[in-house]
Amino acid sequence: MGLPVYHNHGFTYDYFLVELETWKEAIKKFLSKPNSDEIMKTYDWLIEKHEKMIDLSKDEAVFTIKLEGEWEEKKN
Repeated sequence: MGLPVYHNHGFTYDYFLVELETWKEAIKKFLSKPNSDEIMKTYDWLIEKHEKMIDLSKDEAVFTIKLEGEWEEKKN
């Protein structure tokens, strides 16, 4: 489930930004810095790409998101 599904059930798109920020706060609180650094980068990326994700979610075409070089390496 993602942006369109939740949005169609009445959630605003801003809900996701609040949710992501809340997860970041929990990560900071419960994980040590060395353990949280890579996770925080992922959440920061999601927040940075939030508007793009909204735009993509409104497009009915099937899409893929090309990962930037550093992220492609980490994914693999």
